[in-house]
Amino acid sequence: MRPVHFITTALYASVLALNLPAQAAIDHDQALAMARADFAQRAGCGGVDGVTETTHTWVIDAKIGYAGNQVEGYFIDKETGKITVPPVLIREDPEVARRAFEQYKRDIGYVDPVTEEPTADAGK
Repeated sequence: MRPVHFITTALYASVLALNLPAQAAIDHDQALAMARADFAQRAGCGGVDGVTETTHTWVIDAKIGYAGNQVEGYFIDKETGKITVPPVLIREDPEVARRAFEQYKRDIGYVDPVTEEPTADAGK
């Protein structure tokens, strides 16, 4: 991304945030700008690919890490602008992040490359 494009995108996101009336629903461009700004503060690697509209929320399509693992449970309330953040993106509490990662490993049936042992309850 060229620096000029980055500055233009940041300026556009700022303008969108300032022009949001108190009771207006959040539109697609505003939701995308909010999602990208929030993700940039929380994740060290990855990005937001877009947002998908549902009845009451904008679901954030984000991927994290070098492998681009899909982030689940990340969305914006259309009316209030409240962003619901999944545990995998919460870095303030290392214990929450560790538990989320352990659950993820169980969900995918992770096998430790050193011991070649599956994580406890892998795949359950």
